[in-house]
Amino acid sequence: MLWFIAGFLVLCWLWHKIFGGRADAPSDTEKDDASAGVIISGRGVSRMMNEVGRSLSGIPEAVNRFNEIAAVLDAQDKEKKRKEQSSFGKTLRDRQLVIGAVRDIGKRERRIRKEMDTDPEFASLYESNKAELETILAGHAPPRKNPGRAGLVPVQYRTLRSWSIPFLVHFTRVSNLPSILANGIMPVAWHAKSGIVPAVNDVHRFDRRTNSSSFSIAHPNHRMLWKYRQLDPDEDWVILAVDPDVIWKKQCAFCARNAAEKSISSRSLGDLTGRAAFDKMLGVNRRTDALPYEPADDQAEVLIFGVVEPELITGAFFLKDETRAKLDGLCGARATFNAAESEALFSSRSHARRLTGNAALLDGYQKLMAQIADDLRQDPGLATYLDAALAEMLDNPDIYSA
Repeated sequence: MLWFIAGFLVLCWLWHKIFGGRADAPSDTEKDDASAGVIISGRGVSRMMNEVGRSLSGIPEAVNRFNEIAAVLDAQDKEKKRKEQSSFGKTLRDRQLVIGAVRDIGKRERRIRKEMDTDPEFASLYESNKAELETILAGHAPPRKNPGRAGLVPVQYRTLRSWSIPFLVHFTRVSNLPSILANGIMPVAWHAKSGIVPAVNDVHRFDRRTNSSSFSIAHPNHRMLWKYRQLDPDEDWVILAVDPDVIWKKQCAFCARNAAEKSISSRSLGDLTGRAAFDKMLGVNRRTDALPYEPADDQAEVLIFGVVEPELITGAFFLKDETRAKLDGLCGARATFNAAESEALFSSRSHARRLTGNAALLDGYQKLMAQIADDLRQDPGLATYLDAALAEMLDNPDIYSA
């Protein structure tokens, strides 16, 4: 009982200390100030809770948005890998690596030769050390894995300008794509006996070589493509990329201008084949900004005789995204490009240089080619060194294999 009374007294004392410290009752003003403070504090707490609530309610939306962005980035990454791993991507990558190495070798040797021409003492020192270095390297060189594979690239194509060709192109109506991917690109003369009835662009064929199909180097004949697009504005088009090795794997006629021009169509087939015709197609009177593989004439053509098999078709550039989405599965492992990436190929060559939406795979390759074009303008004699270094490298079976 005593413990209970003692505890009660302690509680009373604490109550007095906390709440009864002031003898006087609060005034009405103090009561109003206290009420206002409570109200303001309450409103502040309410606003804070509302903000918290809104933040919490936005979390699912933010999470969904994050997932959407992550999905897009993941899809883009998969698409990039697919293009890089396709035969189209591998061709560009391999050629870029070899040509990049050749450029470095050629520029270095060219600089050394200039130093040797002006400094005989340096020339003597360099030659003696070079011989010693080659002896050392020869003793440590790894054995060649496939000596029988040397010379896969014919001699006439072991030049910078010919081997730097990234791909050939052939434009066609989208309606022809399923047949092409199944049977290859067939000459007009083969259609009837093959039971194929495609939509044909040039029904006249003034070039008179109907047992061949027309291709261009790295960029279509944009004048002809634009003409056909205007004749039938409702038609959909696709530009097909073809393995550049086809120029030595198939019989080809190299036309320095449009194949239908009389100056070309009147010539014998023999005049349009071989190294001389190829060099003439690439030309000497070229634009100052021309890349090494670009022909002098925008309408230059490569006529390929016989069927270009489906496996030689490495990529497809679509004019419309919905068409690409519809036919992407049909293209299989080939590289396919959306409308933004394909815009450069559906434009003129000169306009294409100003476009930034070009396919990323092509941008890197073309930048290297532009650097080489600059090097050649500054030092025309560099071409000889580049050709020699490339020929030596292509003759090494460990570097290049078909």
